[in-house]
Amino acid sequence: MNRQVGVFRSFCLAFSFLGMLCWILLLSLTTSTPAFAQFSSSIDGTVADASGAVVADVNIRVTNEATGLVFVTKTSATGYYHVPTLPAGKYRVEASKEGFDTAVQSGVVVDVARVQAVPFQLRVGQVSTKVEVTGAPPLVETSEAHISEVTTAQEVLALPLEGRNALNVIAQTPGVTGSGLVSDRAGANDIFNAANAPSVTANGQRGSSNGFYVDDTSVNDNPDGGSAKLSPNPDSIQEVRVSVNNYSAQYGRNSSILTQITTKSGTNEFHGSLFEYHTDNKLTARNVFQNSPNPISGRIVPVSRRNEFGGSLGFPIRKDHTFIFGSYDQLKSAQAFTARYTVETPDFTSFMKTNFPNNIATHLLTSYPATVAASGSPITVAAEMTVLGLGTCTGTNSIGMPCSMPLFQPGVLSISTPRNGIQWNARVDQIFGNGSNRLYANVFRMTASQSSPGSRPAFNTNPPAEADYASLNFTHVFSPTLVNEAAMGFMLDYGASPVEHPSVPAINVTGMSGFGAGWGPAGFVQNDFHWRDMLSYNRGSQSFKFGFDIYRDQDNAPFTGPLYRPIFNFHNAFDFATDKPFEETGINFNAETGGLPFQNFGYRSTTFGFYVQDDWRVRRTLTLNMGLRWDFSGNPTEANGDMTNLQLGSGSTLAERIAGARIIRVKRMFTDSRKAYFAPRVGFAWDPTGRGKISVRSGLGVFFDRWPNKVWSDATRNNPPFVASATASVLNPSGPQPVYALGTTDTAPYGFVYPPIIPGLNPAGGPTGYLASVGGVDQGIKYAYAENWFLGVQYSPLPDWVVEGDYVGSGGKHLYTVIDRNRFAGDLIQNQDTLHRWNPYFATVNYGDNSASSTYNGATMSVRKIFSRNYTFQTSYTVGKATDDVNAVGPGSGAVYGEVIDAYNVAAQRGLSPNDVRQKVALNFVAHLPSLSNLMAPVRAVFGGWEASSLAIFQSGLPATIFTRASFVPVWNDPNCVTTLAASCQVIGNTGGDYNGDGNTYDLPMRPSFSLNTSYSRSDYFKGLFPASAFPAPPLGQEGNVGRNTVHGPGMAQVDLSILKNFKTPWFREHANFQFRAEVYNLFNRVNLNTFDGDVTSGTFGKATGVFTPRSIQLGARLEF
Repeated sequence: MNRQVGVFRSFCLAFSFLGMLCWILLLSLTTSTPAFAQFSSSIDGTVADASGAVVADVNIRVTNEATGLVFVTKTSATGYYHVPTLPAGKYRVEASKEGFDTAVQSGVVVDVARVQAVPFQLRVGQVSTKVEVTGAPPLVETSEAHISEVTTAQEVLALPLEGRNALNVIAQTPGVTGSGLVSDRAGANDIFNAANAPSVTANGQRGSSNGFYVDDTSVNDNPDGGSAKLSPNPDSIQEVRVSVNNYSAQYGRNSSILTQITTKSGTNEFHGSLFEYHTDNKLTARNVFQNSPNPISGRIVPVSRRNEFGGSLGFPIRKDHTFIFGSYDQLKSAQAFTARYTVETPDFTSFMKTNFPNNIATHLLTSYPATVAASGSPITVAAEMTVLGLGTCTGTNSIGMPCSMPLFQPGVLSISTPRNGIQWNARVDQIFGNGSNRLYANVFRMTASQSSPGSRPAFNTNPPAEADYASLNFTHVFSPTLVNEAAMGFMLDYGASPVEHPSVPAINVTGMSGFGAGWGPAGFVQNDFHWRDMLSYNRGSQSFKFGFDIYRDQDNAPFTGPLYRPIFNFHNAFDFATDKPFEETGINFNAETGGLPFQNFGYRSTTFGFYVQDDWRVRRTLTLNMGLRWDFSGNPTEANGDMTNLQLGSGSTLAERIAGARIIRVKRMFTDSRKAYFAPRVGFAWDPTGRGKISVRSGLGVFFDRWPNKVWSDATRNNPPFVASATASVLNPSGPQPVYALGTTDTAPYGFVYPPIIPGLNPAGGPTGYLASVGGVDQGIKYAYAENWFLGVQYSPLPDWVVEGDYVGSGGKHLYTVIDRNRFAGDLIQNQDTLHRWNPYFATVNYGDNSASSTYNGATMSVRKIFSRNYTFQTSYTVGKATDDVNAVGPGSGAVYGEVIDAYNVAAQRGLSPNDVRQKVALNFVAHLPSLSNLMAPVRAVFGGWEASSLAIFQSGLPATIFTRASFVPVWNDPNCVTTLAASCQVIGNTGGDYNGDGNTYDLPMRPSFSLNTSYSRSDYFKGLFPASAFPAPPLGQEGNVGRNTVHGPGMAQVDLSILKNFKTPWFREHANFQFRAEVYNLFNRVNLNTFDGDVTSGTFGKATGVFTPRSIQLGARLEF
């Protein structure tokens, strides 16, 4: 209840803070349109007579065949017409004028965010005579320049989508590389996750630059970037459009892949579905590492069950005016959890109750017992003392335990861990009067939970996840040439790490299962508001769009809870029994006052985008797309003003400024919040033949990329004075000593007693007495951006077929990085194996700025056939090369926090991007096999009604780096320096890692004597590609020359197949269809390995240790009506 109240309060506060924006929204409900309009499609064309001369003032009537919604306009003096703000769907287009027959084109499919050309050639006659135009409208895009693909509702429901997640189709788009949602566990990336982050990239951009929209409301994860907070269930989806680039100024905020999901609405027809999908361990093959039965469960493949069921329903409330649609999807699943634990014996507990009844250990053993099944012989007191090197036990040990007493019992926990979820949506569409006013509202809600088991049931939890989405859209047609649309959306994302009995700290005991929960209790609530508005105006042969979109993001991260709970470590069970920990960590406090720590931050930020777009039909065969977009973000704040940043010192170099840096409290994150981010974009589409068979297209533009919050929020979250952390240890008698006690209450702050801490801040704002790791961000940080360009040709050699070839290039500028800048090469060498760092008041200083860049050049070739003659087909080939300085595989903050060897020469490590895929082939199809209607009923029943569909990816491997994680191990000029460090001691060598001696243990060795640019078989990845000895260490204080990302890992080949059998069921409802389906993921059970271990100090160096999912089968049944 408190969370819901907080969400409501956040909603109200956002509107209070943006009161003027609310007035703008109210005004726009009668005069405006959104930047990412739900009704973002359009139809245009040129009308000519039989001689080819253009015809002006032709009446154009466009009718939505599902809802009856009508749009009217007229051709201009140049014979051109344009009908904007159409919802995706199927249309009937009529062109009429006195003196000519009326031309009618039916079944015109308009995809989301597409300009569909429908030209007419009128012949002399009577307007009352209607002539049906044969042949489909042109498939090539003659009105705009972009690379994108659309997956229809029919394809979404037919294709084998693992986890029933439509985001699987992103990886099928030409120009997109990556494995998508394929993971190491079936169903891991389904629609019941708080966020889905497909592993996909395009144009050499980072995965964190991908953008996701549902009905054109942003569902992006702002702290991380590149993740979708909502993945609608397939039964609710009308279309999915994936754009690799789009040169319309209408789109901003992200510089890479744009994924737009459009949801279904009700129609004039009553339609719906019921479904059930099932899979289990018996339908799952073993992977390559599952070679023998689990010694605990006796199974090779763990027991699992997954059932997903639900349905959808759409119908008219008032024909041609009011429609409703809803869907429901529920998951019931369980995965076997089997693990070994070593726990206390009943004898141990009895001994404690008799001999130490008042000890904390006794309370823990009796109140929070372990529940495992015994497996193997118990471990006696004497045996444990021998293992620990505590001597021989005779009679009893030092605390009176009998040497023969069973102390520990090895055991097995084998239980079922449920993972359940529900997602539903409801959408209402209202058409007022003659269609000049349209309104729709859509709501989604997803809730999920997954149990978190352990040996002590009292500490088990069920962490929840929740996603709530709402959007409202209003469109007003002033005239055939002036249309306005306004919209607003809201996205809530919630997750929690609950803790049972938080008054019990985390307790670790060598040799046995500990007590208490780990990190927690904590959670997050992210509230994102999205206002958008657009005005569309047609004048002659030009179509103008003027609009804005505003994003208000609330990133609420109450992480103080874990800071209240200390961690106690015990050398052995005997010290545990006598309440004698050797160490207490997690002693968190306010560095300035010595009071309680604080980390309940509520970050706030607002992003603005304004644009103007002009699509100009220069002549019948040439369209120019010209636009200008202005993006900027307001200065991030914290709800209560509790925010810090790093204030750099003076100096001519960044190193000098880091040396004089200090932590300060700030009201706003940046002192220089730049607003001059103008993004010009231009493109053209040229039909050289004028017959709609070929289109030459090109585009050039700038795309700004809003910073993920983690560039600044994670870097500063642990800064003093709000948080400081100390350790108390008996191994350091001069320092604070552990104070071992349980909390007095399960209500925060839990009543723990901490060792005495002397508060205070050093001159740089850090805590006195020790070095804290801090962070900050460039107070004048810039927006990262990409310059993107392409040139391509589309050709339609046959009806329903399109062949396309494109060259694409891009350059990423001012890319975000967070790097520990408080280090320099040679520090450990010059200072006798002791880090002095640039700034002596801090340990690491993670500093966010714009230190990286990227480049990409590539090409795509694709062949596509739209659905006709009972099948649709698409295949594409992508080739390219991506280079950058800092990045990581996949989306999220990993790209920002990528590994950096030399903190002050980032460009020196430029190399292949970890997302560099040299070649990729993607293929998908949906085929309805012949119905055999001319054969006898028994034959039709068996052999008719079959469908097949498939998704397939074949791509080369990702590059990886050979590195070391070992620490610096000095070689001294005098052997006595190992024990007695004199002034004359000098470091003359290094037998460990950290080759440059800067304190950061990520370093590169030397090249081997053989070439790394070679091909490896899958068996090589099991045996090991090369020995660690082949990569020698560089000279003291230097980095190796092996280079970054110089070895390509294993490639990937994944084929998924769906087989369906349809049964007509007229007894249920006319046109009803019952469908049985079998979906096979990784059809050929190919071993798709993860990349190899590149750490030369690892025991698995050169070997692949992970694998994507083996073959699995999902069975399903659907009733569609």
